[in-house]
Amino acid sequence: LLAARAPSVVIAAPGKPRRVAIFAAAGAARLAAALDAALRAEGHAVTQSPLDATPAPRAIQGAQVVALAGDDPLPTTLAAATRLAEAANGAASGIVLVGAGVDGAALSGLGRVLANELPDLAPRRITLDPALPPEPAARRLAAELAGDAPEVVVAPDARLLPRLTPGLP
Repeated sequence: LLAARAPSVVIAAPGKPRRVAIFAAAGAARLAAALDAALRAEGHAVTQSPLDATPAPRAIQGAQVVALAGDDPLPTTLAAATRLAEAANGAASGIVLVGAGVDGAALSGLGRVLANELPDLAPRRITLDPALPPEPAARRLAAELAGDAPEVVVAPDARLLPRLTPGLP
């Protein structure tokens, strides 16, 4: 009789391949390239476009749309993300808004507004810690894209989710 200890880390089984459309701001080019490589390594079909390119709805039909913000001017980024969400509504399987630092918080706020305005699209919000280099950030982001948490903050040593706890009566 042999006994073994189960691994302490749960490794998710790979999901079925999906279409992912990455729309990246110029300041997020390195992250976009690293994310593209990470997703292709998992067997997903990936396309890349600039964030300010508004796609035809049929071009993103059924795809998971990922908007990557960079260090570009915030008003431009928010306007481009809004146009992308409008194009994705009713066509894409969902949209994920990804930013870093303070600008990531603003993009996350836009995501909350879009969740109210476009409930069928169910926008997800992921904020990356600016201290994460592009390659590790891309690997962590690829794992988050397979999940379904509506809002996540990815820090170098943690994955943070908002939680509500009951208050005093």
